[in-house]
Amino acid sequence: MATNGRTRSGQAIRATEANPSTVTDAVERDPTAESDAADREASDPEAVADRLRERGDSVRERELAAALDRLEAAGELSAAQRDAVDRLSARLADALVEQWASTVAAERVDPSVARDLLEP
Repeated sequence: MATNGRTRSGQAIRATEANPSTVTDAVERDPTAESDAADREASDPEAVADRLRERGDSVRERELAAALDRLEAAGELSAAQRDAVDRLSARLADALVEQWASTVAAERVDPSVARDLLEP
């Protein structure tokens, strides 16, 4: 038999008969509440700055992997050279991304504009 209950926030949950300690989330989500939360996060300068940093890290890792693949294909690449390229890419990406992220966090630019630039 399944037991039903609610979380402290009022979301519906269901514990399965096979393992009552395992709780299966059967949340009935309010799309309006989720949309409002997304809108608040999208306009929060710190949240947008964090997204910029995350996106910068993602792009750096992707481009670093591609660059290292090209360098290795062209010839031997020592561990020291690999580390040097990695450090260089991190420094460049951090300098570029942090300039924009700190500008957004300091509210010197509209966070929604920066957020829109992040969307594919």
